[in-house]
Amino acid sequence: MFSDIAGYTLVMGRDEDKALRALAEHREVLRGLLPRFNGRMIGEVGDGTLSSFHSALDAVNCAREVQASLKDDPEMQLRIGIHVGDVLFKDNTVLGDGVNVASRIHALAPPGGICISERVYDEIRNKPEISVRDLGEKTLKNVSRPIRVYAMAESGAPREHPSSGKSRLGRGIASLRRRPLASGVCAVLVVALCYVFYAAFFVRIAAAVLVHLPLLLPKPMEQTVGFCSTSDRVRIAYGTVGKGPPVVIVLGWLTHVERGTSSPTYNSAFLKLIGARHLVVQYDGRGFGMSDRGLRDYSLEPRVRDLEAVVDALKLERFALYGISSGGNAAIAYAARHPERVTRLVLHDTSAYFDLSLLSPALREKQKAFWSLIGSGWDNPAFQQMQASMMMPDASEVIRRFAAQLGQISGTPEDAYAFLLAQGKIDVRSLAPQIRTPTLVIHVRDDQLVPLEFGQQLADLIPGARLVIIQGRDHIPIPGDGEAEQIDPVIQPFLDEDLAKQAGAASQP
Repeated sequence: MFSDIAGYTLVMGRDEDKALRALAEHREVLRGLLPRFNGRMIGEVGDGTLSSFHSALDAVNCAREVQASLKDDPEMQLRIGIHVGDVLFKDNTVLGDGVNVASRIHALAPPGGICISERVYDEIRNKPEISVRDLGEKTLKNVSRPIRVYAMAESGAPREHPSSGKSRLGRGIASLRRRPLASGVCAVLVVALCYVFYAAFFVRIAAAVLVHLPLLLPKPMEQTVGFCSTSDRVRIAYGTVGKGPPVVIVLGWLTHVERGTSSPTYNSAFLKLIGARHLVVQYDGRGFGMSDRGLRDYSLEPRVRDLEAVVDALKLERFALYGISSGGNAAIAYAARHPERVTRLVLHDTSAYFDLSLLSPALREKQKAFWSLIGSGWDNPAFQQMQASMMMPDASEVIRRFAAQLGQISGTPEDAYAFLLAQGKIDVRSLAPQIRTPTLVIHVRDDQLVPLEFGQQLADLIPGARLVIIQGRDHIPIPGDGEAEQIDPVIQPFLDEDLAKQAGAASQP
């Protein structure tokens, strides 16, 4: 049985304390009811839970009792999915077909509802007190065969046999036609249906337009794309724009040099601003974008090799480094090892080591849940909700879905999962004190993905580093949300100091 809180991301965006209380209530309700139905909780994933039972009937009865206990609480509405299947416990993670199917069919349930698979229905079909509605066969992500899904009716509702020819909605509309004012009621129904379709599809369509329309329009900047090979023969894609003292941007994960420049999450306006006075270089690290994918090793040394390959291919003798998020680790290592080549260093929402002990217990559990969900697939509803709440809680639904679609273009869940597993082991705390380059550390105050404590620790480790705290919550700055507007005026003059040095060197005889 998989359950989660409907609309949890929106609640988290509006009131984090309220969301955490809802999370605790969800767990408390389940822990109180599971023993009564021979159930036990075997996994917690973000705002979702995974539970196992001795029988399908136990699971269904428990789900019905859970929903009944929350029926009068409009702010706590769960969606529940139930399937019969095997699970595998591995590295404190629960895997298997049973988990995958249950986590996907639960998304088909309305808030306060329960969806079950055909295998579950076969086990309970002779129970007259349980009513269901046949939703038909559904094609689910990462499931090799279509799964027939049933929605459970509320307790006490009349039973609808799965094979009945006319749906309850169809019979309701037919009866309305025989009543006075039926035409007015039907008109209201049509308007309501139009609104539902608008709400369901507008965000998807708008996000798809953002992803694909730029391919048909002039590019926002004239970027030159090239390729180079690392010392271990990995093909790396890079892009360059502008002229002047070089600035090499070391991006994190889920990047795409070519498609990313049209993305608001890349802030192409910033690239054009810096590119007016600098040669700006950015590249896709191994595993993502246009670079080679499907690699096994995403530790620090291979990431540094990617950076070395790009700057050597472009024959850059001296340059500034701008490390963003997990890209900052490679930038720190390179600056410590090659002080003669790095003129200045910017680190944006970066950590020297992802030390979970620095975090509050609630945020620690949230981080673990996010990491465990990465490999489940981009379209897993639980992952999408967690990604949005962690990376860009203040972004619109259109931008969130757009970022998710760009992520699908930029890399595979398998590469992303391997990358983040390696990220958790990278530790540059011993290298940071060796940096003698002028350094600017920028960190968003309420960043959920890389909390402020990490930025403060990093600034303390680097001699003479300047820490600038940006007001906001988004790990990925979105133009218009106030964070990008705070960041640009700080970075621009810091990087432009290389212009003054270049001009001074040129004026000397």
